[in-house]
Amino acid sequence: MTRRTPQRADGGALVSVCIVWVLLVGVGLSILGLYGARPGPTGASPPVWPASADTSTWDRPRIVVAVHPRCPCTRATVSELARAVGAVGDRVVIDALVYAPEEDGAPWADTGLVRALGAIPGVRVHLDPHGRRAARFGLKTSGHVLVYGRNERLVFSGGITPSRGHEGACLGRAALIDLVKGRLEPDGVVMTTVYGCVIQLPVAPDRACDRCASDPGGTP
Repeated sequence: MTRRTPQRADGGALVSVCIVWVLLVGVGLSILGLYGARPGPTGASPPVWPASADTSTWDRPRIVVAVHPRCPCTRATVSELARAVGAVGDRVVIDALVYAPEEDGAPWADTGLVRALGAIPGVRVHLDPHGRRAARFGLKTSGHVLVYGRNERLVFSGGITPSRGHEGACLGRAALIDLVKGRLEPDGVVMTTVYGCVIQLPVAPDRACDRCASDPGGTP
């Protein structure tokens, strides 16, 4: 009696595994895309430069940017800010408010990200314990940029990157440059989406977002 050997289904199983793998990759890429396009929260920024802030002579527009020193998403903002400064030169004063969890948080905030920020010509880096100064300006997300014009009025509020943690041409950077150069005179405030990590959360201060928890973006 001839014994029949059952046919192996390896080919079909391999096809099934490939299909599952492609689907998982697609889902993963979709999640990453949604994460990159997810904006950060914003607050109400003062329409006029606060009287309690620096009141030195206004001869140039002023930029205020909130920075979490361990947010990898903000690396893109620092790079785009450097490009903007390269385009406008010394036409603007820039104050960077660097979040720190405590009054003596200078060592904690001494990261590569902050050092890169301080290397941009004209940028004044200020340690911001508990984010108090950022809160005064309504800044809740790292990378949020404000521009106050020569009349001390707010003319720009938003982000200067095309998505979370990505560099490249975008409306925010272009508008910032045009506003500082005087090529754009809006009736109100130019607003763009802010992409970055929340400055303050009711958890450990070095966990600004999921990416920050796994990648301490300012490792010295």
